[in-house]
Amino acid sequence: MKAILVLTSTNPFYEEELKSLCEACHIEVIDVVIQKLEKINPATYIGKGKIEEIKLKLQDEMIIFDDELTPLQVKNLTDLLETEVTDRTDLILRIFDERAKTKAKLQVEIARDQYLLPRLVGMQEHMSHQQGGSGFRGSGEKQIELDRRIIARKLARSRKELAEIVKQRQVQRQRRKNNEIPVI
Repeated sequence: MKAILVLTSTNPFYEEELKSLCEACHIEVIDVVIQKLEKINPATYIGKGKIEEIKLKLQDEMIIFDDELTPLQVKNLTDLLETEVTDRTDLILRIFDERAKTKAKLQVEIARDQYLLPRLVGMQEHMSHQQGGSGFRGSGEKQIELDRRIIARKLARSRKELAEIVKQRQVQRQRRKNNEIPVI
């Protein structure tokens, strides 16, 4: 996977940090675009001129921003650039997801789902299609509504599972304490 980075700071530390996050996610950085911002554009984060500049450089790359984007900004940028747009937070979640074990894996899954839920709009073309009945039965529910419900259920299951693990570990800890098993 290849990416173009979009930075809003000229601080070389931020660029190196973002490149390191990309490397950890096995993403090759092919270009860096720097946008000096006086004010963040609420719709697209960066200005129209920078969006056009990035569009000219695009081939098959994804776009990664150094700051967290709002769901609206992700949707608008994805529509304008016609490619995957993500941010630093997503990269960090990808790294944790790849490296996490056992209980931490569940915590990362919860964090990823919470991050993903508000960003469903505009993520994929198929989500705007409607599903279900025809004629007098109504037009059915949109795919995005179905996806939101699926993620919400998954979040609830994951939280319940995590609570059970925490409870189980508390019981184990208490048993060790009662049996006077030394803890190192």
